[in-house]
Amino acid sequence: MAEDTLLGGQLDTDSAQDGNQPEVEQQSTSDTATTEETASTPAPTVPEQYDFSEAVGDQLDAETAASFSDVLKSVGATQEQASAIAKYGVGYAQQIANQAVQYQEEQAAQQSQEWAETTRKELGASFDDTIAQCGTAVEYLERVVPNIREILNENGLGNRVEVVRAFAKIGQLVSEDRGHDTNGLGSAQTAADILYGGNK
Repeated sequence: MAEDTLLGGQLDTDSAQDGNQPEVEQQSTSDTATTEETASTPAPTVPEQYDFSEAVGDQLDAETAASFSDVLKSVGATQEQASAIAKYGVGYAQQIANQAVQYQEEQAAQQSQEWAETTRKELGASFDDTIAQCGTAVEYLERVVPNIREILNENGLGNRVEVVRAFAKIGQLVSEDRGHDTNGLGSAQTAADILYGGNK
């Protein structure tokens, strides 16, 4: 006689039910334990108002702090979580700001160098004489504008050909007015040093 197959044999329903019963009871016990554990765990406390002073000091203004608080409350963040997020956010924003400043400075330096190269090219053979006349103007204007060199060097303004030509014209007028020539500026300094303070 052929043996019964798994699907063709006589199913012992009593044994199947008896065998499954403990598993059902075990699962029920497990669910009860999980429910009790969940009930005993306190829900996260969401404060009425978040305090960011300890995390970021006064780097958040009132309006930004209020908007940020609304977002944090909507996700049920605790004070501890809010402080951690605020600290990270402010630090990241500062990093981006520093990178932006560095980029602007690099761009300004590159622009200043390009202006200087353009000025040399446009003035050609008259570059040295023109810069000497500029030196006379700077020396004269320094009496009334003591930080004139800083102004010219700060943003590369002193490298623009338009500014160089304007200062050269002023230097020429000053020399003609008082009979002063650039040779009186002293041989220890070149005219370019006088105009740019050695930062050509």
